[in-house]
This record gives sequence, structure tokens and C-alpha cells, in this order.
Amino acid sequence: MKVFKNNINIKLTILVLLMIVIVGSVTYAAFISMDKQEGVNAISSSCLDTNFTDSNSISLTGVSALPMSSEEGLKTTPYHFEITNNCNLDSIYYVILSVKNGSFNNSFIDYSYNNGAPATLSNATVNTEFEIESGYSNSYVLTNGYLSQGNSAAYDIKLWINESATYTAGMRFEAEIKVVSVVREHETI
Repeated sequence: MKVFKNNINIKLTILVLLMIVIVGSVTYAAFISMDKQEGVNAISSSCLDTNFTDSNSISLTGVSALPMSSEEGLKTTPYHFEITNNCNLDSIYYVILSVKNGSFNNSFIDYSYNNGAPATLSNATVNTEFEIESGYSNSYVLTNGYLSQGNSAAYDIKLWINESATYTAGMRFEAEIKVVSVVREHETI
């Protein structure tokens, strides 16, 4: 009979311990919240100062809208701007050119930045990452860079209508240069 009582005591002890573990696990799970991030982290920063010599708006009209060779285009006056990192962290930035609706076809627009080789705008990297403002049809990433704390970068961007275009009176090209900064691993295009 004593063996039988010991078996019951052992079984009751195991049952009580098992109940404590089950109740403890359920209680713990009820008070612990587990969330999974579904989206991308977005960090807003106003660390970069961008100063344009004239304006960030580009307008090729009248004489500046006449088709020209790359040699002539490289002699035009650039849109000059400087980017300064005034933040306490390093930053990656993107120089984006957004084209207004109704502008000249992008396959006829050539550009150069910092006296680099001419390129056709329609062959530039399409901006798929940053929002395009209302009133703009296309957006391109012309270049990107990395600025450590306190450093600056200067850009001269030249745009012209290439000589393969057929000029029609009243045609125009309007765009806007925008600099966007992000915090992420350094990458270049």
C-alpha cells in the first residue's frame, strides 16, 4: 500500500509541476508582445544644407532650347550647387533631376556633371526610391555620394538639347534638381 501511495504522490507532484509550467508559459506569453517589422526604417534628417548659385529650377527655353552638339553643350553655364553635411553623423546623398510634365522628350536631353562625359538623360538611373512631386513626369538619379561630418561637395550640372532633336518653336525643357539624404550603407552608382 505504501508503494501505491508513493506512486500517487509522484504522479501528483509531476502533475502539479506540469500545471505550473503550462500556466507559467501561457501567462508569460500573454504579457509578452512580439512584433515583426514589416516596412523600411525611415529617418528624417535636416543635416544637409544645399546652396544653389541661382536656383534649383532648370528651364531651357528660347535660345537655350536650340539643339546643340555635345561640344557646345559642355561650354554652357552650369547649374552650380554645394552640399554641406552639418550633422553629427555621416550621410549618403542622391542628386535627383525631376522633369516637369510637358517638357521636351528626355531622349533629346544631354547632361554632364562636374565636367564629366556627356550622357543622355533617358539613359540615367531612373529614380524609383524617392517620391516624385506632383507636376513631374520623370525623375532620375544623376549621381550619389557620401559626406562625412562637416564636409562639403560641389556640383556643376550642365543640360542641353542634343543636336539630334528637331526644334519646334515654343518647345521647352523644365526640371528641378533635388538633393536627398539617407542613412544607409555607402553605395555608389
